[in-house]
Amino acid sequence: MVDSLDFSDIDYIKKDLIKNENIRKLNSYTKIVSDAYVDGNYLYVLLFGTGSSGEVLSNEILKIELSPILEKKEIIQLPGTNYLHICVNQDSIYAYNRKEARVELLVRE
Repeated sequence: MVDSLDFSDIDYIKKDLIKNENIRKLNSYTKIVSDAYVDGNYLYVLLFGTGSSGEVLSNEILKIELSPILEKKEIIQLPGTNYLHICVNQDSIYAYNRKEARVELLVRE
């Protein structure tokens, strides 16, 4: 392994890891990444988790710098609650909103 990055300190992920630690079933797993996209020197990871009332959420993108070392840069909040796929460039994010069955164009500031 050349490099690694720990996601467990991100609130969105931490809640699910704690919840699943308490449940622990044989052959069970937790999905924390719904999709990922590389643009230039950045990896954009669409996170998957559950909200405070147990609803499924996939509406936060973790932006990771790839070099010189893997480094978390920011969390981008999407306006809806349940996205399946993303595509990112320098000034835009295209995201498939699963709940609304549509592709949304989000302009980055």
